Amino acid sequence: MIGGIAHNYQQALDFFRKSPPNLIICDFIEGKQWDGIAIVKKISEHYLIPVILIAEEANTIILEKARGTTLVGFVTKPLPLRQLEINIELALNA
Repeated sequence: MIGGIAHNYQQALDFFRKSPPNLIICDFIEGKQWDGIAIVKKISEHYLIPVILIAEEANTIILEKARGTTLVGFVTKPLPLRQLEINIELALNA
């Protein structure tokens, strides 16, 4: 079940204050002030919610930026649904 979709940091923070989810699936959009990792870092300061990150490519820079967050999974685009399903199962059953 999708609890909500946030398009920016403020929407995400408002959503989590009202109803913290069991899992965050976050798109990393490089170049924005609040890219996916910046949002996840800020949320990780207040909530211990597992995160699956989605990005155009897997690289060490993205993973290094995500260090210190609650990142538990990583999926590259185009999104292979089975890979996302596996990451969700692992995150929710950890």
